[in-house]
Amino acid sequence: MVVESNLRLIVGVLVVLHGGLLTVGVLSHGWDNTSGLNTELVDSGPYRLTRNPQYVGGIVFFARVGVAANSLCLWIVHVLLILVFVITPATEEPWLESHYGRAYLEYRRDILRFG
Repeated sequence: MVVESNLRLIVGVLVVLHGGLLTVGVLSHGWDNTSGLNTELVDSGPYRLTRNPQYVGGIVFFARVGVAANSLCLWIVHVLLILVFVITPATEEPWLESHYGRAYLEYRRDILRFG
């Protein structure tokens, strides 16, 4: 039905924009701050809501593009990309702990990985 298709598209576009806004919020902190090149842990902006706002934004983006496009091939690719976003933080956290020490342990205790 056309109404359902248009509603799906509208909802999909709105949530894609939401995922994009998370990424823009992360970029506002600068590359050095969000890639570990800075010596201080970033815990402000979107990082006060989730430890991984880039990944949350990507997951939301890919999930909603899949909804909006309604394509099986696209869903397969996007599910694989989402799995990368879910697995990657587990590989980064040991480095964050060794690099930032107690500050990261306290941050990890208080903020969810995918809040």
